[in-house]
Amino acid sequence: NWDSDGDNTNDETSHAYANLTVISSPVLAIEKTDSRDPAEAGKELIYYIRVNNTGDANATNVVVTETYDVNTTFLYAIPSPTHGNNVWVIPGVDAGESKSIVIHVMINPVENGTVLFNMVNVTCDENSSDETNETTNATSLPDLEIEKVVIPSTAEAGSSIMYKIWVNNTGTAPATDVVVRDFYDSHISFDHSHPSPDDISHSVWEFSRIDVGVPVVITIFADISPSFEDGVIPNFVNVTCAEGIYDRAWANITVQSSPPVTVKKFHGFVHNVTYFWEEDGYLLHYITNETTITLVAKDMPEGGGSGVNHTYYRIFKWNYSSGKWDILFNWEEYGVWNTSSPFDPIDLAKLGVLYGYHPCGKYEIEFYSVDRAGNTEGMEWNDVFVDCSAPWSYVLPLSREVYEDSFEVKVNASDDGEVCNVTLYYRYSLDNITWGEWTAYGKKSDNYRWLFTPIEGTGYYQFYSVAEDYVGNKEPLPDENTTPDAMCEVIHSPWDVNGDGLVDIFDVVFVAQHWMETPLDPDWCECADVNGDLIINMDDITIIANHWTG
Repeated sequence: NWDSDGDNTNDETSHAYANLTVISSPVLAIEKTDSRDPAEAGKELIYYIRVNNTGDANATNVVVTETYDVNTTFLYAIPSPTHGNNVWVIPGVDAGESKSIVIHVMINPVENGTVLFNMVNVTCDENSSDETNETTNATSLPDLEIEKVVIPSTAEAGSSIMYKIWVNNTGTAPATDVVVRDFYDSHISFDHSHPSPDDISHSVWEFSRIDVGVPVVITIFADISPSFEDGVIPNFVNVTCAEGIYDRAWANITVQSSPPVTVKKFHGFVHNVTYFWEEDGYLLHYITNETTITLVAKDMPEGGGSGVNHTYYRIFKWNYSSGKWDILFNWEEYGVWNTSSPFDPIDLAKLGVLYGYHPCGKYEIEFYSVDRAGNTEGMEWNDVFVDCSAPWSYVLPLSREVYEDSFEVKVNASDDGEVCNVTLYYRYSLDNITWGEWTAYGKKSDNYRWLFTPIEGTGYYQFYSVAEDYVGNKEPLPDENTTPDAMCEVIHSPWDVNGDGLVDIFDVVFVAQHWMETPLDPDWCECADVNGDLIINMDDITIIANHWTG
């Protein structure tokens, strides 16, 4: 206590009082760090955010707002944003408490050295706020990948092949001063390429720039040395650039000697029949006299052969008189056109006439091919039947009278080549004078036998057959002027005692009604005496049962 003079007095006591109001409030502070710096473009970057309340009161309705760099793309965050991809609303942060947010972004392709700027702030209802930022240096580099294939993967010596090379930049920046180098084996000779090489060795290609995602393709055409023996020829290629990126690839080719394969191609109708399956088969071709043949040779391995150089063939004709093969001409080169034999395409019918034979009949063609590498195909052969005439057939004779139940009709058929099928025709007459139309009863490809059932009942039937061979030659169809092969008269069956067209239980009942009768009985019925022994008994019923039709 001080007096008015400024002196301290003790003789008189004096007291003074003051009221102090203490105010509590939150204090928000925000921190942010990145997962790495520098960081690669095209890769993921993580931001770590921590909100701290260093005050002596709780903060309510805390809002964290993130501002991303334009060169980044939001992926996800833990916890997830409350609004959009950059706002988090935290109901409260108690005094002395911290809250964390982890954000994942992708760095977009950018120029090398680009600085990524990222800012974040925090506010609350109590008017405490803070903000901070984080910068990250982005690095951007090319990433070259090279791939190479050889087409085909298997070829033979002396053939042509193709290499294809792909160079792709999968990085985040252009690659500059790119150089592709191919290393050929001594047995591979360069022919040409697209684009053309940039050096006299035909093995270097230079590109000033390869952008991201824009691949470069090099196609190389080359030849395999004819002197190379079977085996594998290696090939190696690499790529470099000014940014120090390197990659390499291999494309090896298998060299395998393979002769050509020659097949026949028919121009016109042909039907193939294989016999003797258990002996790997014998293939016989049936053709018309208008069908021609070409020999088609393909070098192997497919797509990688050296190429067919020659095809040779010869043709024989079967001599039916001597039972031997006669040679028309010996080995000739196929495809070399002459005014005379050999023909291209091969016309067997004309060849037969040219050499003094009938145009039709059986021929044998033998052939093989040789490729440019000297590989020779094993001789192939096939028999070819030139079928010029229609087959013939006839119905075998029938009994003059047959019963109306059913009976067998047989046909004999033959052809210079081979019969394909036979159709049985019939026509009907009640009086053997006026005849109906010819009707097809059935067609068979073998065992020309039919169990004929006379649908029209008793009366007269005529029969005729029509045979057809494998090349379409066919006997004429029957008409009103056709002379039948066979005929018969169908009469009532003696076993059909009641005359209803069937041999069944009613015939047995009919016989039973005249049981044990003889011609001396007033009710004698001769039709019930089926076996004609002049007594109606079990023997008659047994005969009916043996001819039962039901």
